[in-house]
Amino acid sequence: MKEKSGHPEDLRPYLDADVSHPEFEGLRAHIESCGHCLEEARTWRTLNGLVRAHAPEIEVPPFQWQRIAARLSERPRPSRFVRLLASLRVHRLAWNAAVGAVLVAAVAISGLEIHQYRQERALTPIAAYSEAEGRRLLSAENPFRGFVETATDQNPFARIISEAGRSALPPPQ
Repeated sequence: MKEKSGHPEDLRPYLDADVSHPEFEGLRAHIESCGHCLEEARTWRTLNGLVRAHAPEIEVPPFQWQRIAARLSERPRPSRFVRLLASLRVHRLAWNAAVGAVLVAAVAISGLEIHQYRQERALTPIAAYSEAEGRRLLSAENPFRGFVETATDQNPFARIISEAGRSALPPPQ
């Protein structure tokens, strides 16, 4: 990456001598031809050398690695509940799909039951009304009863009477 002044912003690939970095060759060519960038690279290398020269060396005793490995193996195993939660976390998409399917099924089943309940509730008054009207049509007080009994094919009540059967008609008075 280059700044507005035309100089590279990041010299790390060149300073680290990372030849596998895609910008390394471009940085090297620019730094060799630009005095400003060459001076900055020298400053960074000097600073890096000073910091590394005064870094304390830490010697780790050979038995320390064995102690670390032993402490790691002594760690208590997580409880079953914690392992269950971890497995749930790993298979989150599958669990979400399963819970969603159960919820959809529950809503569908309860919706069907509600639909049946409403349908039964709506049909009960219709059936009661239909039965009452049938009795009223066939009752002896109906002034049009004679018309119903002598019904022709054009009379809509003739079909009702024939389906109910003439035996359902009470005798005329």
